[in-house]
Amino acid sequence: MLKVGYTDEQIEGMDRNTMMQTWAECVADGKDKPEVVAERTFVAYDVDLEREKLQFEKHKFEAEQISKRAEIESHEKLKLAEIESQEKLKHAELKLKEQKFFQECEEKNSIVLQAKQYGEAIKASVTPMGPGTLDVVLFFRHIEAIFERYNVPANLRAALLQPLLNDKSRSVIARLDPSSCNDYNVVRDAILREHKLSPATYLDMFNDLAQNRGETTVMYCSKLKSLLSVSEGRKF
Repeated sequence: MLKVGYTDEQIEGMDRNTMMQTWAECVADGKDKPEVVAERTFVAYDVDLEREKLQFEKHKFEAEQISKRAEIESHEKLKLAEIESQEKLKHAELKLKEQKFFQECEEKNSIVLQAKQYGEAIKASVTPMGPGTLDVVLFFRHIEAIFERYNVPANLRAALLQPLLNDKSRSVIARLDPSSCNDYNVVRDAILREHKLSPATYLDMFNDLAQNRGETTVMYCSKLKSLLSVSEGRKF
């Protein structure tokens, strides 16, 4: 009865009948059978397998680290290449601006030099525009002949013309749009309109023209020829 949990004191206090009855209850309850202790199951530990697993995890970790470093290096190389590309583009743009600047300076210096050279030649060959209407016609006929003789570039003609104009013609230039002041044809036509010169006017001037005292026949014929030419719509 000690095996089923009763103490010595409890057993000593029982008489025979009580002890028999109590034991009978223990038997009925199955307490007389020994307690079955579950056997522990031990799993065998495979050292080689565990070593392989550890080695696999190690290789996996190293591969991941290599992959991460390669990705970082690739990103850095791409970023560096992008920066270098931007720097090259900026350098090319700066070089292009420098070339454009120097080219413009050369062109400007060239134009200024040409204007000076042509201006000196024309100043020695053309008399400034007189105040009269006929003077305007003769002036344009003469200066355009000089332009053709010296092959003066079209972009210089308006500038070379202006120092030789009379006051009325200069006032016409001052009223023109600045973008038109370098166009010789625009400047010439504006001056002619201001002096009210038209084919009909030229014809009237031709019919009324008389030879002045002291004027040579060559000069007189030149005036007649100029008026007749422009009255028929031909160039000066």
